[in-house]
Amino acid sequence: MLDRSQIARLFSFRGRTTRPAFRRVMIALLATALILWLATMILWLAPAIQMFPLIVPLLLWLYAAACARRLHDLGESAGLVALPLSCLAIVWAGVFTFAIAALFGAVLGMGQIAMDALEWAMHAAPFLNLLLLVVFAVWLGQRPGSPHDNQYGPASAV
Repeated sequence: MLDRSQIARLFSFRGRTTRPAFRRVMIALLATALILWLATMILWLAPAIQMFPLIVPLLLWLYAAACARRLHDLGESAGLVALPLSCLAIVWAGVFTFAIAALFGAVLGMGQIAMDALEWAMHAAPFLNLLLLVVFAVWLGQRPGSPHDNQYGPASAV
């Protein structure tokens, strides 16, 4: 069970984290995100759909905090976390573009084709987002940390 300081550390962008600790957090976040995605996009469970806007920002915060601490362990700036997070925005901008195209397609008499494309985009976007986040996390989780103290804190024991 996690104590209060460990829970606070999950939300913190300060300090460093080891590869094993980072991997544990990422596996827990990935499992939670996958369950949420399955519940909302495939099973259409109403409670999961209602909780989606509350849980996703929390998961993204925890992801960004863990990645920031891992980047600090590598001696890098936490600003690199903006890379995968900006990709999320780009993917959702694409979904928005599909939605606009579907509206115009409906006006021009191609409603079914446009709606099929929008439905595909709505199902694919969360999967693409998850894939981008996983690739970045795997990249961070495979790199060895700095064995020496750096500006972000003392070297890890592991």
